[in-house]
Amino acid sequence: MFRGLIVASLLLWARFLVAADWADPMRPPAGFEGGEAGGQAGRELPKLSAIRIGPSGRVAVIGGAAVSVGETVAGYQVLAIEPGKVTLLRNGAELELPLWPQIRKTRTKGH
Repeated sequence: MFRGLIVASLLLWARFLVAADWADPMRPPAGFEGGEAGGQAGRELPKLSAIRIGPSGRVAVIGGAAVSVGETVAGYQVLAIEPGKVTLLRNGAELELPLWPQIRKTRTKGH
């Protein structure tokens, strides 16, 4: 009897939880375009995954696509491909994509 009562109450609560309109409190309102400089809020930046520099030219792999200087990827024009970084242009703003994330070395006390 007691077990049946617990199951029934759990089912009622589950129904309530499923029926509730759970909105993410951290989600910006619809149509919101504020945020970071250059209007990048809500837009994921392209990911640089490889750079090849050789006698045949310079090629970068950005967002899974191999591109050269002057080509466009994800709405960005490739301005320069250098060892360790690629410079892109979009809406008059330049963006540098580093190949490796910035790593900070810190020392802890006693080491």
